[in-house]
Amino acid sequence: MEKWIEELRHLNGHEVGVSQWIRIDQRMIDDHAANTGDDSWIHTDPARAKLETPFGGTIAQSFLLLSHLTEMASAIDLPLEGVAYRQNYGFDRVRMVKQNPNAILLFDEIEKAHASTIHLFLQLLDRGRLEDKNTGAE
Repeated sequence: MEKWIEELRHLNGHEVGVSQWIRIDQRMIDDHAANTGDDSWIHTDPARAKLETPFGGTIAQSFLLLSHLTEMASAIDLPLEGVAYRQNYGFDRVRMVKQNPNAILLFDEIEKAHASTIHLFLQLLDRGRLEDKNTGAE
């Protein structure tokens, strides 16, 4: 496991995968509203949303955006040596950090990761940098 963590360090500051764009249109937003009951006017009433919000129109529901993460994550070229199959168990500790995000970080099943791996990602997310715990050097 420690070797795997060391292999990840070189990824700091680099893209690990980019998915194709997924166009979320009003029809998809309306369908999601009908299927889930998340039908607030901010999602389903373009005219009102244009007048009453700073977004210039409706916004997609957070769970609609999250529903596309599996599709987007398939673009990440992760090593699959020794992996018989992958299964999505859901998401833990996912939060939208701003309205209309243009980037989403996916940490699927992070709770199964080694504690030092989780700490590594928390450093990146919290401070935007990695720090050696012994020397304090970046």
